[in-house]
Amino acid sequence: MPKCIFKNGQVYVYEEASYRWLSFDEDDVQSSVDLQNQSHIVTPHCQYLLSALEFIEPKSTLMLGMGAGEMVRYLMAQTRCHISAVEANATIIELAKSFFFIPDDSERIEIFNQYAEDFIASTKQLYDCIFVDLYSPHKQQMVQQVDFIYLCDSRLSVEKGVLALNLCVHSNRDTARLIKSLTHQLKRLVLLLPIEGKNNIVLISPKQEELLENLVCDRFDQLTCIKSIGLIARNYQLS
Repeated sequence: MPKCIFKNGQVYVYEEASYRWLSFDEDDVQSSVDLQNQSHIVTPHCQYLLSALEFIEPKSTLMLGMGAGEMVRYLMAQTRCHISAVEANATIIELAKSFFFIPDDSERIEIFNQYAEDFIASTKQLYDCIFVDLYSPHKQQMVQQVDFIYLCDSRLSVEKGVLALNLCVHSNRDTARLIKSLTHQLKRLVLLLPIEGKNNIVLISPKQEELLENLVCDRFDQLTCIKSIGLIARNYQLS
C-alpha cells in the first residue's frame, strides 16, 4: 500500500517499496524515482522523451517543466551536458531537492522558477536539446499551440538541435491536426511515439532531418513512415 509522505494542496509525494513518486492528485504519477537506482527512468513518457538522445550528444539542455527531476537525474548520470531546468511551481522545486535527489550545489544544473512561456520568450541562449514536458490543468493547451512550440524550436542550436515534446491529445484527429500544423511550421519531419494506454504522445524532431529519415535503431520497434509527416515508432526501450 503506497504511503503518502508529503501533501500540500493538490501536490502529493508517495512511497512504496523502493519507489517514490510525485502526484498532482491521488491517482496521477507525474514523475518517479527508484530509490535503489536514482538515475533509472521509471515513467514511460520520460523514457520516450529521452529518445532524443539517439540523435545528439548534447552539451547544453533546456528542460521546460522539471517536475521532480526524473530526467534531470538521468541526464546528470548519463551525459556531460549542462542542464537548464524551468519549473513554475516553487513547491515542486523544493520537493525535487528534498525528496527526489536533485542537487542544489552542482555547476551542471541551473533551476529557474518561472513559467515556461516567460522563460522561452526572454532567453537568448541556444540549446542543443530542448525537452518540453509541461503539466497544468489550466495551461494544458498552451504547450500544444504551434506558435509556442515554434518559439521553443527557435532556441535550438542552429545546425544540430533536437526538440522533444510530451503532449496531451484526446483523439487521433487531434494528433493528426497537431502534427500537420507542426510539420508545416517547422518544415521538417517528426518522430511520433504514442504512449500505450495514455492520452500522451511524444514528438521528437531533430533539425538534421536526415538523421530521422535514415533512422536505423534496434530499440525502435514497428517503425512506420508517414509521407510528409514523419515516423511512428512503438515500444522504445531506453538503453
